[in-house]
Amino acid sequence: MALADGPDGDAEVVARALADSEEALEEIAKRYWPRFYRVALGILSRPADAEDAAQDALIRLLERLSGFDPAKGAFASWAYRLAVNVAVDRLRERRRGGVTVALESVAPRSGGEDPARDVAEQETLELVRAAIAELPEQQRAVISLRDGEGRSTSEVASILSSTTGNVRAQLYHARKKVAARLASKGKV
Repeated sequence: MALADGPDGDAEVVARALADSEEALEEIAKRYWPRFYRVALGILSRPADAEDAAQDALIRLLERLSGFDPAKGAFASWAYRLAVNVAVDRLRERRRGGVTVALESVAPRSGGEDPARDVAEQETLELVRAAIAELPEQQRAVISLRDGEGRSTSEVASILSSTTGNVRAQLYHARKKVAARLASKGKV
């Protein structure tokens, strides 16, 4: 079956990678590692954990590339599903170990014209990350893919093997919980 080109334009590069093109494999790695990192960071909240999860997801993607079936959906959906699974698995491992979810400091922005505003933005970002870290796994994944990655509701549903209605409901509840957390801290 021919590989259909999705919104990310992956068809050609995936076809070349499946034909053992080293350049195509590198292109997939360059294209997907930053995406995997952002999704993992949204789920795990810790930059170091997100880097590890993104790397593991990329390795898993490259190892399993021959198992991709275009008849079952877009390559991007399949790839994001791998990244979400790796991040959620790491989150479960962390919880089993009894480690609580804690945020690492966000690197301060340098050269800002208004240092007080920069500090306030950093504090708000940390509160948002903390609120997301408290969400159930499914809501973390939904909000990371929809709001963090800008994926459509139908894409998120495909990635998470869910329905668009469920994704909308999960997103609504996730946003509501994050907003409530921010409101309780006087940030909304």
